[in-house]
Amino acid sequence: MRILVATLFLLSCVPGIVFADPASECGGFSRVEIGACVADTLQRVDATLDIYLGFVMSSAKELDEVTARSFQSHQE
Repeated sequence: MRILVATLFLLSCVPGIVFADPASECGGFSRVEIGACVADTLQRVDATLDIYLGFVMSSAKELDEVTARSFQSHQE
């Protein structure tokens, strides 16, 4: 039963993945509009990744300080 449910779920997701493209996501009518939308989206994704990378780096630094480890000891 679990396999059937998992299979049905995956099959329901496949059309959304297959038919995703920048034109339908951005809703522009010209290549310039779509290009601008994609560039804007990429900038927002990059900014979001930078924020999360900062969280991860500060958490890793804090963990290293608490456990008395350092980055240099991992490279040796």
